Amino acid sequence: MSLPTGPDDVTVVATIDFNFVPYHWDFLASKMPQALDKDPSNDLPLDLPPDQWLPGFPDPDKAFKSYKRFDLALEEKDPDVPLLALDAKDKAEWDKVKKSTFDEVNYYWMPGTKVIGAVEFGGEKLHGTPQDHGMGVTSVSVGNIHGTCPECLLVFINLDNGDSADAIRWAMDQPWIDVISNSYGRGVAKVYNGPGVTESHDASERGQSVVFSAGNGVENGFTVTNNTYASAEKGPDWMITVGAVSPGKDNPYGQEIGSEHSSFIGAGKPVDVAGLGLSYPSAYGATTVSGTGTSGFSGTSNAAPTIAGTYARALYTARRELKGPSRIQQNGVIAVGAPYKCGSARPKCELKD
Repeated sequence: MSLPTGPDDVTVVATIDFNFVPYHWDFLASKMPQALDKDPSNDLPLDLPPDQWLPGFPDPDKAFKSYKRFDLALEEKDPDVPLLALDAKDKAEWDKVKKSTFDEVNYYWMPGTKVIGAVEFGGEKLHGTPQDHGMGVTSVSVGNIHGTCPECLLVFINLDNGDSADAIRWAMDQPWIDVISNSYGRGVAKVYNGPGVTESHDASERGQSVVFSAGNGVENGFTVTNNTYASAEKGPDWMITVGAVSPGKDNPYGQEIGSEHSSFIGAGKPVDVAGLGLSYPSAYGATTVSGTGTSGFSGTSNAAPTIAGTYARALYTARRELKGPSRIQQNGVIAVGAPYKCGSARPKCELKD
């Protein structure tokens, strides 16, 4: 079977969070830039299981307890179809979703979408409502409409009340996942030398980027900082901790927290980078398959996935520009290919070597 060259450069983002609704056009394969640009070289065979085309994806028989296709009742033409109406059609299938542990992973992939993987570590059967936190996180990171990396693919890892340590340890053990975005408010439960530190260091050395939201302060009060510097998840220097800044009233909803362009207090150590943290357009709270929520997505919960998506899009672009198969994650190398000539405008060409 002959496949397009697009999979050789694809970038995969994993979001670890709470419930999402994959019927939104943010997640449809047919709405991705690669499907709309009339360039066959970057097309992705998203109706096939990822083990058949994604470089680096493991042998399902060895890696997973179960590996299943999950067909959704998708709507690709009418932009006004209610999300929950489609979700209700698939209730019987959602009810069959099985919980995973670190050692026994039940893996689902969703043809017709950019969701090449979904794993349930909690007990909510992966899906929820558009008002769930995971809907905001996934849409602003990889959404076709709202995301900072619409070209990227998604692995959704659901926590609910599950074990975040199991979830992130599994994700960090997957060299085919390029970026992991975490915005779920953990980070104070384990000390710096607790479980997961070795795994996160190894993942970083291999070339995987792990992004954590700094938090919005104690009890989400934007006032007293979280004690993150000793956290096994947010403390190590190799983890990317993301703070948030307010755009003031310069946002689609006219909302404001704090003074104009002020930072949000949330981290007990200096953050590595900051992103927008107020009223960001997203699918959070949307009611239809093409809709935008009425209040936006905010806080470091928004800043972290938008930063993760921004980095992922830069990685995708670099891989596409480097000639030949460029997808890799080994010994700190994350893209390979023939040397790239930037031209006289960029004499210190980032991709020339």
